Amino acid sequence: MNESNMTMNEIELDAVRGLTAIFHTLVRQRDQAQNEIWQFTNELSKAATAPSDLANLLAYRADSRFRAAAKLFVFNLALHAITLEDDTKPVATKTTTKGEVFDTLTHLRKYAQEEVNRRARGPSRSTSVCSNLMDQEILSAWADVIDLLDFT
Repeated sequence: MNESNMTMNEIELDAVRGLTAIFHTLVRQRDQAQNEIWQFTNELSKAATAPSDLANLLAYRADSRFRAAAKLFVFNLALHAITLEDDTKPVATKTTTKGEVFDTLTHLRKYAQEEVNRRARGPSRSTSVCSNLMDQEILSAWADVIDLLDFT
C-alpha cells in the first residue's frame, strides 16, 4: 500500500513503528557497547598482574574499545533526543522550554548530520593519537545514527 492510499491513522501507526524500531535498535547497540566496555575493564584488571598480557591487550584490542566508547556516548545522546527524560519510552514530539513542539526524529537527524559535517570538515589534529582516534570513532557513530534513521 503506498502512502497516498493510507489513512491518517495508518500513517501515524507506521511512524510509531519506525520510532519504536529506532529506539530498540539504539538501546540494543548502546547495551552492546556498554557490555564491551565492561568486558574490557575486566580484562584490564586481570591483565594488570601480567605486563605482557596488558601490553598485548592494549596493542591489539584498544581500537575496538574506542569504538565501543564512542558508540556508548553517541547512542546515549541519540536515545535522550527521542525519549522522555528517563530514556525508557520513545516519543514522537517534545516541547522546548519556549513551548515550541518539534519532531524528535527530525531533530535527531538534523543534529547527527551537523555533527558528522562538523567533525568531517574539521578533523581532530591533536598530538594525542588517542584523542584523534576517539574523534574519528565519534564521527563514525554519528554516521551510524544517520544510517539507522535513513533506513528504518
